[in-house]
Amino acid sequence: MMTGTAKLTRIEQSIDIDCDPERVFEVLIDPNYIPVYAAGIEGAEIIEAAKEGMAGAKIEMLTKGGNILHATVLTVDPPHRIVIEDERGVRSTWDVTRTPEGKVRLMNTLEGPVSPAKAQRLAYDADVKFQALAATLAGK
Repeated sequence: MMTGTAKLTRIEQSIDIDCDPERVFEVLIDPNYIPVYAAGIEGAEIIEAAKEGMAGAKIEMLTKGGNILHATVLTVDPPHRIVIEDERGVRSTWDVTRTPEGKVRLMNTLEGPVSPAKAQRLAYDADVKFQALAATLAGK
């Protein structure tokens, strides 16, 4: 029997997008787009800028449940990778690569202490949001 107890969870989602990697990365680092692509997030803003670039920036996010969640940008490697970790220790890694067919593959790996029920909701929400992101980037 599964309980709601948080355990170390890993969720991987990916989508292939017909777009330039630089454009995908621009969207990933713009807090206005975080609610478009981030599972469980309804709003976001940078509350503390990094000293240089984006690494070290502090982000405040509004969750679907109405809670405030704080996160820190750990790694920024334009236009290939951005890593964000929230106050609960949940780390979200976004990788941008080219496929052999010339499309951009956007992969998100979410790792951290998440209950099985929450992990299932996040995986579903991520699928929906990835489709919305692809449509946004395609200009639909």
